[in-house]
Amino acid sequence: MSGNVASKFTMAGRIMNGASVEKYVLRDKKTGELKQVTREQCAYLVGRGLIEGVVGRLYLEQLIIEAAAGYPNISDLPTQNIKTGAMKSDVINSVSDYGKLNKRVEMTFDIMSLQAKTDKGNFAVKTGQGPKIINRADLAEAIKQNKVINANLQEYTKDGRTQLIIRLTDKRTLSSLPVVSEEALSNEIARKK
Repeated sequence: MSGNVASKFTMAGRIMNGASVEKYVLRDKKTGELKQVTREQCAYLVGRGLIEGVVGRLYLEQLIIEAAAGYPNISDLPTQNIKTGAMKSDVINSVSDYGKLNKRVEMTFDIMSLQAKTDKGNFAVKTGQGPKIINRADLAEAIKQNKVINANLQEYTKDGRTQLIIRLTDKRTLSSLPVVSEEALSNEIARKK
């Protein structure tokens, strides 16, 4: 990286399709906003020195994206399986040098995937720390901040009234989500604490 280019992002996680990386999740250092980028886009940003603590190297004519010396491994970051929605996170918050290099720290309630609806009208999300229950307004806000990796917001206008609709990125509708007992999920969350 040249001395006059400042890194703009940190690596915050990966979205996997089996053993292959489908997308990387980057955190904007200035705004904290999460962005999903393809492997090719990530390689471009790494080549420009715009992702802190991440380097690229060629191995057998393949570009390998990995953590720079002194930074935590990318494989220790939160990972979501794109097919099952399962999240793996032991883990760390991002590849960065915020005074916690090579230490495992608890991931904040940050990146999540939408898993189910509850019988009381809320939503069950999966985070690196396990399941959480959030209401529709909080879910919409998390989606606006790019913290939900499998849902988007869509504006819908009818009769001059605009509302935001939550859409899943895998083409399923919200009505296709399973409905879980909020009480049972709350009890499960309490047992894990």
